[in-house]
Amino acid sequence: MAKKQDDNQNCASISPGELEPLSTAQRIVFKKLDTGCKKHAEIILGLGKDWTLSDCKSKYRKLNLQYHPDKYKGEDANQITSNLYQARATLDC
Repeated sequence: MAKKQDDNQNCASISPGELEPLSTAQRIVFKKLDTGCKKHAEIILGLGKDWTLSDCKSKYRKLNLQYHPDKYKGEDANQITSNLYQARATLDC
């Protein structure tokens, strides 16, 4: 399946330099990223420009297992899994 298109007009602009120094966990809970914005949801899940439905599902599963509160002992584990779920729901995958 092809990537879903969205105009992303309501998404705040994020420069790549703001995200580069962040770890994956930090990127997922980065305050400037809106999980309801498709462009930001792609960033949260770490998807490239030409992602497919299977890419989205695979990335979500991998990250959700990695940062699940039962396995990941960081204090922001619940926020991470919540943001991952919301990003997945935004992308319909």
